[in-house]
Amino acid sequence: MANLAEVIKGAMSLDVRDRAMLAEKLLASLDELSEDEADRLWAEESQRRLDQ
Repeated sequence: MANLAEVIKGAMSLDVRDRAMLAEKLLASLDELSEDEADRLWAEESQRRLDQ
């Protein structure tokens, strides 16, 4: 299985419509998470963005 960096690299090479479709599917998949898991993931993402 590809690692995250390889997946991101591949996704970024897609044309804009395919990237948009991928983003939509990924975002929809977040609805399947428990509320606690979603909160934890968003907190991690917020911290990552602050650290940039």
